[in-house]
Amino acid sequence: MRKKSLLAKILIVVLALAVVAGVVVLLYGSHILGKIERIDPDNEHQMTQEEVAQYMEQEKKEEENVSTSDLIKIPERDVAEEKEPDLNNKNIKLVTDKNVTNILLIGVDARNQSFSGRSDTMMVCSINSKTNTITLLSLMRDLYVEIEGYGNNKLNASYAFGGTRLLNKTIEKNLGIRIDHNVIINFSGFISAMAQVGDLDLSLSKDEVNYLVGLHPDWELVEGTNTLNSTQLLEYVRGRHLNGSDWGRTERQRKVIMAVYKRYRSQGVGAMLDLIDRVTPYVKTDMSNGEIVSAATGVVSSGMNIGKTVAVPTGNMYNAMYVKGRAVLVPDMAAVSKAVHHYLYDVD
Repeated sequence: MRKKSLLAKILIVVLALAVVAGVVVLLYGSHILGKIERIDPDNEHQMTQEEVAQYMEQEKKEEENVSTSDLIKIPERDVAEEKEPDLNNKNIKLVTDKNVTNILLIGVDARNQSFSGRSDTMMVCSINSKTNTITLLSLMRDLYVEIEGYGNNKLNASYAFGGTRLLNKTIEKNLGIRIDHNVIINFSGFISAMAQVGDLDLSLSKDEVNYLVGLHPDWELVEGTNTLNSTQLLEYVRGRHLNGSDWGRTERQRKVIMAVYKRYRSQGVGAMLDLIDRVTPYVKTDMSNGEIVSAATGVVSSGMNIGKTVAVPTGNMYNAMYVKGRAVLVPDMAAVSKAVHHYLYDVD
């Protein structure tokens, strides 16, 4: 009887400690998440037509100062062919799955504390609770799409024109996928956030080493594995002048995301909350505290792996051309959306 009584007491103590620990984690998590700046779609700036005209003029000037080969591989320019193309996006079907949550990671080209500007990086982090996998899908910034209320333009212009609400609507209309949540970071915030994450070990190709050292001759980098700090990582993910232009850039961005995830996945929810605590000053999101905790707990506790890491459009899904004096990727949107549905939902 005494042994049973002792075991009962031990069990009660263990359960009590577990409850206390759970409450502490919950309170700590609430304290951390309460500091995150939230996206308010109702108050995001909507550009007027006059502002859009100024934006377009500025972008044309910027493109004039950049070699076309640095943007996309494009044939010799033929002004006579610069007419509005058919995007083949009239019959795009919206595909959803209750087991799939799509979080859009948005990198904005602002270099101060602003979160406005063009969304130079758009990556869908798709969490599939049924297959226990994460898919990283990069959307090319120069993808030519239909933007409601503003006509056809580059995908990254939709965020500049109307914030996350318009960007999400543009992705849904053209690609047929629903964006459930958004997370935004700017260039300055990326450096600060990665400084909190710490240095990352990444393998560099010879071309990548030559490119980075060409920018910073004092950096001691070698072909193969290198330990990169936050400033080096920013140059690594921003470079559009090597490895397939923008496709290479998006691939390097996905490699950094994978390296960060690999580091923290095995350290538990506490480590993940600590990371969130340290990067909260540099990001904005529309996710509630409960949604963040649910996503972090589900991913960490289930040990999810990152499966496919891809970019669209690729292959024969697009034509690189000039439209209205700007170099763009004109897609066969039906083919692009079909590929996206396959990547995220494994449907044809």
